[in-house]
Amino acid sequence: MSQPPLRRRRLPPLLALRHFEAAARLGGFSRAAEELGVTAAAVSQQVRQLEDWLGRPLFARHTRGVEMTEYARRLQPALTDQFDQLEAEIRRVQEVTSEFGLTVSTLASFAGRWLLPRMERLTAALGGRQVSLLAASTLADFNRDGVDVAVRYGGGRYPGLVAHRILPGRMVVVCAPAMAARLRSPADLADVTLLHDEIDPAGSFVDPGWTDFLRHHGLSGVDGGRGPRYGLTFLCLDAAAAGMGAAIVPLGLAVDALVTGALVRPFAESLDVPHDYWVVYPEDREGARPIRDFLTWIQAEAECQLKALPPPRGGG
Repeated sequence: MSQPPLRRRRLPPLLALRHFEAAARLGGFSRAAEELGVTAAAVSQQVRQLEDWLGRPLFARHTRGVEMTEYARRLQPALTDQFDQLEAEIRRVQEVTSEFGLTVSTLASFAGRWLLPRMERLTAALGGRQVSLLAASTLADFNRDGVDVAVRYGGGRYPGLVAHRILPGRMVVVCAPAMAARLRSPADLADVTLLHDEIDPAGSFVDPGWTDFLRHHGLSGVDGGRGPRYGLTFLCLDAAAAGMGAAIVPLGLAVDALVTGALVRPFAESLDVPHDYWVVYPEDREGARPIRDFLTWIQAEAECQLKALPPPRGGG
C-alpha cells in the first residue's frame, strides 16, 4: 500500500495565534492576559511574533491601548470560529474516552469508608465501566491528575466547577454501644476519653470538633483538648468502634457505622459547621455521561443511607 505524500503545512506558531485571537476578541492585551493566565507583556510578545511571521501589523499601538488593523479584523472571526470548533471536538473526544472508565478523587477516609464498600454497586450503575479511586489529602487538579470527578468536603464554592451537595458535614458525637450507656448528656463527656480527628480538607491540622462542640453547649468544665489525635477520620471511627473513647466526626462519614450499629449517637446534640460533602467536576464536563451516571448513583445512595439512620440514643 502506497503511503500518502508528505504535506508541509505553512502555518504560524499555534501559541502566537492563540494569543492574538484572545487579544482581538477581548479588545486588548490585558484582558487576553487575564484569560490566558499570562502577563500582558507575554501577549504582546506573541502578537509581535505573529506579525513578524505574517509580515504585516495586526495592532496599532497607542499610549492608551491598542487598536486592530483591518487585516486583524478579517482574521479574528475565522480564528475564533476554528478555535471554538477545535475546543468542541476535543470535548467530544474526551467524553468518548471517558466512556471506558471513571477516575474519582476524594479524601482517603471517604474513599475507604464510604466509596470502597459500594464499588460493586457503583460499577453496575456505570454500566460496567472501570472505576479508579484517587485518595489524597490535597485537592485534585482535574487537568493534571487525570481526574473526572471528585468528592470534596468543604463549603461548596469552587470556581470553575459544578458542585452538588450529597452528605451533611454536621459534626456528631459517636461511640461504641457499650460506652453509650455512660453518656446520658454531653456533660458526661468529662468521664470518657475524647478522640480527635484533626485534619482538614486541605491537609493541614486543625481542631474541627471537640473544643467548639463543648463551648457551643456551655460545657466549660470539660477539657476538650485531652485525648489522642488521628490524622484520618476512619482511624478515629475505628478507635471509637473499638471502645477507646468518644469521637466527634462528620455525620456523612459515620452514616454506615451508625446504620449497622457499630457506632451509636449517645445524644442528639451536634455541631453545625460550614462544610458538607460535595460532588464536583469542571463546568465543561457537565454533559459527560459517566459523570451524570456517577452523580445520579451517589445522590440516590446517600439519600437511602440517610433515611436509614437510627435516631440518637438521647432522642432528636
